[in-house]
Amino acid sequence: MPRPRYEKIAFKSRAACIAAVETFNRVSVPYREEAFVILMMNAWELLLKAKIIKSSQKGIRDVFVFEWKTNEETGRKRNTQKTARSGAPMTIGIEKCLNLVRSMPDGLDSACAMNIETLMEVRDNATHFVNDDVMLKKVITEIVLASVKNYVIAAQRWFGMSFSDLNISTIPLSFDLDQRVAEAVARRSSEDSIKFIEYVNRNERELGPTEGIFAYTVEVRFDLMRKSCEEAVKSNSVKEAPSLTVKYEPNVLPNGMDIEYKSLLSRLKNYYSNFKPTPEFHARMVELKKDDRLAVEIFNDPLRKKNGKFFYNANIIRRFEDMFTRR
Repeated sequence: MPRPRYEKIAFKSRAACIAAVETFNRVSVPYREEAFVILMMNAWELLLKAKIIKSSQKGIRDVFVFEWKTNEETGRKRNTQKTARSGAPMTIGIEKCLNLVRSMPDGLDSACAMNIETLMEVRDNATHFVNDDVMLKKVITEIVLASVKNYVIAAQRWFGMSFSDLNISTIPLSFDLDQRVAEAVARRSSEDSIKFIEYVNRNERELGPTEGIFAYTVEVRFDLMRKSCEEAVKSNSVKEAPSLTVKYEPNVLPNGMDIEYKSLLSRLKNYYSNFKPTPEFHARMVELKKDDRLAVEIFNDPLRKKNGKFFYNANIIRRFEDMFTRR
């Protein structure tokens, strides 16, 4: 039995994604960020079209473009399929695909949609960016990694695809940033680069903390270790694993739990227009502190568990949306 057309389109999309990642992971390739965006946009467009075809009762007709034409002899109007210059059927663009999939129950959330829109912004303005701008590279890399993460999640969720052969662990940026960070701070970025970075920061503020499975950006950090360390953890890459459990030591601050109480209050004031530390707020905080995904207590005296101090995850900010009004 032949494979459904949407499945063929989905696997063609997967090939475009792998080509994008392999291009980005090759340090010596000129124009690699721009090449990645072009290939990744193609991967997303094909994946979204495959999802629309699979979910639609009309099948592939939902991705074709139709237009009304008048018959010169009869004067009657007929809804006909629009064709490209080559005569091939014209299909809808990625923006229309994105809007259709976002409306589906198992579609994409705002973070993923905003990430794709930012990729479109990079594609449309690639000729204006200064490629050797280090801070711009870092921002684009954070968007790039989030787009691959989102794509893998969506493809596995919709079509059960395997990505055991996709290597997204290589980030050929770290040494470039380490060696040129002083130069990046001292030298002013181009006006177009500054505008784009401001655009990304504005989107992050508008989106706020998210709890969904998709991401707008991922944080990129680099730590240069010059000697072996007893505390270092050896890791192995495996193609297929049933599950992965990550544990942390009881009195060690885990990643993502870096917000102190005063800083949390400041963020809440920026996030909510009418925030006040009311008794109801404090009562809610007592309950949220019990959730180890949102808060962790670190003790100065771990053995006796004395002089504890709480640190919080950014996702705790959204747990007060029923209590206060967002800006």
